[in-house]
Amino acid sequence: MFRTGDPFDSLYAVRSGSIKTVVVHDGGREQVTGLMLAGDALGLHGIGDGAHTYDAIALEDSSVCASPLMRCSNALAVNRTRCKGACTG
Repeated sequence: MFRTGDPFDSLYAVRSGSIKTVVVHDGGREQVTGLMLAGDALGLHGIGDGAHTYDAIALEDSSVCASPLMRCSNALAVNRTRCKGACTG
């Protein structure tokens, strides 16, 4: 799905199958850092740095729903405005 250092441009939701997340250490040793199953969110770590900090690898035929960053940013801005209005009104 993505590799360490790839630009962060989408959030993902696993629809079916399974995805493992791994960090590759010096010397090539892989450390599994997570196992994502249907319903799990993936890729959130990239929001702060603007790039992915681990590899995400499908373990079987899997389906994910990708939500481009711009769509997410727009939704957050709209919801933030609505929340501010509700909290101050």
